[in-house]
Amino acid sequence: MVMKKTLVSIVAAGLVSLATSLPVGAASVESATGTSIALPTGITATDMNALDVNGKKVALFDAKTLAVVNTNVRKSLAKNSANTYEGDALKGIRLYQVQGTDTDGHHVGYLVSCAWDDQLAKTFVSPKDRQVAGSYWGLQESVKASPKDLKAFHEGFRQEQDKSIDNQTQSKIKTYESYAKAGAMPPARLADMKDSIQREAALYKLLDANLGSLIISPVVGQTHPTTVGTWSLALSYDGFSLPLGGSFKAIDDGTNLNVLGILSIDASRPYWHQVIRNLQIVK
Repeated sequence: MVMKKTLVSIVAAGLVSLATSLPVGAASVESATGTSIALPTGITATDMNALDVNGKKVALFDAKTLAVVNTNVRKSLAKNSANTYEGDALKGIRLYQVQGTDTDGHHVGYLVSCAWDDQLAKTFVSPKDRQVAGSYWGLQESVKASPKDLKAFHEGFRQEQDKSIDNQTQSKIKTYESYAKAGAMPPARLADMKDSIQREAALYKLLDANLGSLIISPVVGQTHPTTVGTWSLALSYDGFSLPLGGSFKAIDDGTNLNVLGILSIDASRPYWHQVIRNLQIVK
């Protein structure tokens, strides 16, 4: 129990420190593409796009980071699809802490703005799906995830997580085995390292995620095809559960798929869902 409380405390303290150490925004913030996101009245935002390291500002999402992400996306698409894609999938990303108040109290969330290359969808999403009701995902009406869908998400999460952890574990073990083979590590030390790596992997596998709900809806009457969604998720670790909630708006402007999302505790999700519906990207 002490380890679980310590883990949560470290994460919480880190987010608070990062947000409060940077300047507070005003009526608008910068989007992933450099345009502005107009904030509704009463919402304040704090820039979280850089860390203060030894008195120097270090960007979280610089060109090097985006290049790594885009390289991995291209590799994944090349491996899992017959179509080819040579562009940069992620054009940019910005992060802010947002705060607001209503009759239910004070709400804190984390606003993410990211821009994805529209060509990615043109390559991998059929024209028929793109044209239905003018919605990016081809939605004619709201879609709610069924219990079967939610179960499938959980099973997929477990499979992908276990696979990733197992691959990383084997990679680490092989690295140390090569050291031992080259005479750079005694057998006893190798055995200790293997045991440590396997125990670490077992701890990571205690992390679980259960999607409680997901609703996606098209927004009619917009200049560009727009979709909004809301979801709840319980992130758990060895019996400790953190209820999270999120809302997003996706706007396909013909060049980029601009996605705005807000993450918060689940109790604040209804408040932030109304905010996300009213967020506008302006020139």
